[in-house]
Amino acid sequence: MKKIFALTLLAGVVFSFALLSRINATAANTNTADNQTIANVLDSVKNVDINSLEALPAEAYVLPKAGIDVMRVRMEETYTIDGVGTDTVELRGWIAARHDNARPVPGQTKVSWETGVVDTEFVGLELRGESKIFGPVLVHLTSGAPSFGQVGAIDVPELRAKMAAAVKANAKPDAACIANIKVDVEMPQLDLNMKTLQAVRMYSVVKTIPPVGNTASVSMAPTTLVSADRTVGTLQHAEVKFREIVMRSALNGTAVASR
Repeated sequence: MKKIFALTLLAGVVFSFALLSRINATAANTNTADNQTIANVLDSVKNVDINSLEALPAEAYVLPKAGIDVMRVRMEETYTIDGVGTDTVELRGWIAARHDNARPVPGQTKVSWETGVVDTEFVGLELRGESKIFGPVLVHLTSGAPSFGQVGAIDVPELRAKMAAAVKANAKPDAACIANIKVDVEMPQLDLNMKTLQAVRMYSVVKTIPPVGNTASVSMAPTTLVSADRTVGTLQHAEVKFREIVMRSALNGTAVASR
């Protein structure tokens, strides 16, 4: 009897190990496939005229499946450079963002616009502008510093007033969107290659994922700029003025258990 029990237990352990190995292998293959898709999209966008691409639609109040979107964007950033001055610069270019499959927020069991949250990550960003004071300004993501965010039915204290106003104005509630982005800022005329010491924390209230049109995303606090470990200035304010999707690719994303 003991031998039968031991064999049954051993068989169960072997089965569980095999199942876990299969799940881990499937997840690894999914991540590899998604990473390759993202790499292909970033290679493509760097080799096209972003301004020649037609805008793609985004459906309001719908949680999209996992994917990567490239958005043509126009934004304004205000910089103060020590010993030089302050200027607001219009920047144009593109932003690439990955969004995962939606999952329910804590306390909920179903996934819907009103109860879901989507994890996001900026995976590419190239912006260029011209300042009367600083000359050319180039902005891109800081390599090796992930820029994560979330959008959905989440509580963001900084957005509570806007969210309350949006509820009164719309039949469906808008979603809160937050992202933490670390960027490099180049000003060749000043021979400055800078990094944001902290992540730039951007907020917005959105009807679509990703947000499009003139949905404003703004930073709430100044961010220190450093060059060679020395403070050289401040990114005083950043605001996205307009964006539209011009490239879109599906991803597998993280599997969400049905409830």
